[in-house]
Amino acid sequence: MKIWRQVLALFLAALFCFSASILGEEKEDKTLRLAIGDAALKNKTLEVKPGETYSTRTGKPLPFPKMIKEMEDSRFVYIGESHDNMTMHDIQLRIIQALYEKDKNIAIGLEMLPTEVQSVLDKWSQGQLAEDNFLREVRWYIHWNMNFGFYEKIFDFARENKIPIYALNVPRETISKIRMKGWENLSEEEKALVPQPNLSSEEHRTLIRAIFATTELPHQMKGEGLEKMFEGLYRAQAAWDEVMAANAIKGAENAKRKMVVLAGSGHLLYNLGMNSRVFHKNRLPFQTVVAVELSPGQKNIAVSRSLSNYIWGIPEEERPAFPSVGLAFKKFEGLGNLVIERKPIDGVAVGGDFEKGDIVLSVDGKTFTEISELRLYLAQFKWAEESRFRLLRNGEVKETVLNFQFKPQIEEIPKKDERAAEEKMRSGAAAIEAGPKIERLQKQVEDIIKGADEGVVGVSVKHLESGRTLQLNGSTPFPMASVFKIPVLVEVLAQVREGKLALDEEIAIQKTDQHLGSGIISSLTAPGVKLSVRNLINLMMLISDNSATDILLEKVGARNVNNRLRGFGIDGITVNRTCQELIMDFVGLDYDKYKGLPLDQFSEEYKQAGSRNHEAFREAVKRFNLDPQDQSTPQAMNILLEKIFKREILDEESCELILSVMLNCQTGEARIKGGLPPGTAVAHKTGTIASTVNDSGIIYLPHGLGHVALTVFTKNFMGRASDVEDIIAKIARAVYDFYYFTS
Repeated sequence: MKIWRQVLALFLAALFCFSASILGEEKEDKTLRLAIGDAALKNKTLEVKPGETYSTRTGKPLPFPKMIKEMEDSRFVYIGESHDNMTMHDIQLRIIQALYEKDKNIAIGLEMLPTEVQSVLDKWSQGQLAEDNFLREVRWYIHWNMNFGFYEKIFDFARENKIPIYALNVPRETISKIRMKGWENLSEEEKALVPQPNLSSEEHRTLIRAIFATTELPHQMKGEGLEKMFEGLYRAQAAWDEVMAANAIKGAENAKRKMVVLAGSGHLLYNLGMNSRVFHKNRLPFQTVVAVELSPGQKNIAVSRSLSNYIWGIPEEERPAFPSVGLAFKKFEGLGNLVIERKPIDGVAVGGDFEKGDIVLSVDGKTFTEISELRLYLAQFKWAEESRFRLLRNGEVKETVLNFQFKPQIEEIPKKDERAAEEKMRSGAAAIEAGPKIERLQKQVEDIIKGADEGVVGVSVKHLESGRTLQLNGSTPFPMASVFKIPVLVEVLAQVREGKLALDEEIAIQKTDQHLGSGIISSLTAPGVKLSVRNLINLMMLISDNSATDILLEKVGARNVNNRLRGFGIDGITVNRTCQELIMDFVGLDYDKYKGLPLDQFSEEYKQAGSRNHEAFREAVKRFNLDPQDQSTPQAMNILLEKIFKREILDEESCELILSVMLNCQTGEARIKGGLPPGTAVAHKTGTIASTVNDSGIIYLPHGLGHVALTVFTKNFMGRASDVEDIIAKIARAVYDFYYFTS
């Protein structure tokens, strides 16, 4: 498993100034199943699956809210990471958000920065710095090699909510000095920064040695001095843990808040690192979360239950979200230009025409005199982009291009296996050229649908950037239920654009506006309430408020909704009734008889009509599903989503408003979003009535891999809604994985 290998790789790279990428792959990762840590758990294992969170105390999966509940009494919460793994940073953000929602009295501690920049962090938390100024003042790309984009959402959340952020580290040079000479040889000023590290934990030494032993080291690090090198490495690791523990305690005491610490997993494994050192100093309760990556196709992996308090299984990322440049620069006194420190051995610069000693004259026509400014500039580039360098080499000017192309790490292949490997690479190249087959996804979705005992499922999928699409019952009409609120919203904003409505226009709510079904308007006291069109839109889309929907639909007219869709070239969607009319038709009440009456005047009749036996219910469902009103095909709804996303209808501002409100939809968390990686953005709208459980939306793939429009409609399901939600979640996950690994 590469996660724990990266712990040492990144650590060694920081201390010895070479690349993590030159470390070979490990033969077998034994660090996940060491018999160390919690005495009651260290000889027990659990099977971790991707997408599941586990309590090591019980050895079983547990829901995310329960994990957060169990953290409420902990003064310290540690969340591990592999620094270039975006999924892990998304997990960190999700946990921080959930903890903040429970108790706003939290602070965040960071491994990434030294305490000397604390005043800059304070200004950021108070909203006094823009991002560019912050990165410059904090010297992000001097102190930390990872792209700020990995941490941006966490920093933004802290600033938005004025959450204090504390730097926990010390300058790298101090740790390197401890590695080479020991703590005793630090200056008194340096000793004041770093408490003397305790080196007596045999279990912690076992952990670091296991990581060290399972990693294939580069040739220049092998030889008689290997054990001496390990001892220096262990001194440095212990010192790093010791100083971060001390600063975490100091930050928590100063802020008088729960401290959420973000650090590399190597500082937290088996609760033997900085978390252990904090506990032994103050005996305050804590919890640790680490993530375990599973390779594509790997269904599960066995890990020690003493590894952490909580373990989160995640799929291995195909590539980092942001490129690593791999160029090191130096400044020389008397020379204004920067100089390339060494020939690139990692990142996108590997294989490029860069040599040690090259003088950087310009980059994309810009001159740079400060290392931090050039690194800041290069950090903005995304995959597949390029930057042009003008270099002075041996008195001659050279032009070279830095291509931001992903270069997968290649394992060393034994000589005897080279021919077989070449054949495998040829066949792999042929498969890539042929392109991933959509039939594979079709088979997966069909297998998921076959698992349903009854009912009909319609699926429409389209990757909006590549156009790759899949239809299963895509042209079959289904009841939309509340998904019809998407076309209603489109018509509302069209009429706003035409000046017939205004978003700030206030509408007085009457008793007769309070309708059956979901929402909160029906529970308010009316008259006496006024809501703007904007607020009605929010209620309609965020919590699927039926009363808000019916007010808006009666304002714009169902016929206008349909005409608008036809004008956009969308057939297959028909909006006919208000939510209340639709519900009353389903239960068999005459809408015309009760139209215009407040709820309290026909609530008894509605209850009686709704309390029918199973056979009567099945007949009502059958009749309802055959009614052509308020139906849509999955493909037609997906076309509408695509046009909204591509701004092909209305105007850009209106489409952005639609997407933003759909991104904050609060219903149907167990549907499209149910099986996706934590933090995956989905702009969607759900719908439920009787035997129909629907979800339609756009999945935002990570790392610039694009967006997928997905509509799943169902009908004739007579069992539990949660079973149908599980089908939708599994389909969404299959779709996500297919496009994630093939885009």
